Amino acid sequence: MDIEKITYELIDRDILVYAFMRSDQWVYRGYYDIMYSLFKKEVELNNTDKEVLNNVNLKSYSELKKLGINEDALKDSLMKLEENYLIRKKLSGHNSVYIKNDIKVKTSGNELKDAVKLILSSFGPLSMDELQIRLPVDSDMLEQSMEELIKTGEVIYDYITPIFVKQYILKNDLDAILNKTDENILTKRIINFIQEVDDVSEYFEKYGFAFDVYDILIRTKHYNQMDLNKMLKNQDVYYLKAIKNKYVYISKWLVDALYYLRYEKIQRMRKIY
Repeated sequence: MDIEKITYELIDRDILVYAFMRSDQWVYRGYYDIMYSLFKKEVELNNTDKEVLNNVNLKSYSELKKLGINEDALKDSLMKLEENYLIRKKLSGHNSVYIKNDIKVKTSGNELKDAVKLILSSFGPLSMDELQIRLPVDSDMLEQSMEELIKTGEVIYDYITPIFVKQYILKNDLDAILNKTDENILTKRIINFIQEVDDVSEYFEKYGFAFDVYDILIRTKHYNQMDLNKMLKNQDVYYLKAIKNKYVYISKWLVDALYYLRYEKIQRMRKIY
């Protein structure tokens, strides 16, 4: 199967269409209305923008440069027109060309919730921070939509995987996971998070971090402040901003793990952009 050939055919037939969200994106036509509703920006056009809009008909960037418009001004106009969803890209061979956007859009008012459900169905469970990375919309609007989805029972917000923060997951997905075993996985996971340990050292081996001393105290049978002080002095435990930008007591192994994950994420983002 030639994936590249199939992709070009889908683009040619407008089954995959161009949409702008911070950068170039290609989206299934059935989801285009969501992209349009969430990411279209209303921007006032100047004379240069209008000139570019009137001349985009199947022209590449190189051809549009022949209009004699300053290169920076041309780039700014194309960006503005793309953000405004007034133009979109097509492919001519392997080259991008611009056309006026002729796609008719119908909006329902539920596009943000629809986008959330699509993302969770593909990548969930996700924390709020992870969701905002994939869906860069107004944070207040996103939080409100999440609250509404939780109230309707479509989304569950709980400790799904052991990453120390609550995550969102589609209820259907969680039901599918739980139905594969006779054990109550969610209950077992929550019990695992509140189990007592013998001492401070075992606490950090098991839990990795604590927001304050009280978190350690209530889960430790034989709590000793001197043990914690010794671990801090030996740098087996640190007190620093590490979880949700808050100061926490955190084990060295978890600091190393978080550093590695964040470094890998940065490297992946650099490769993408």
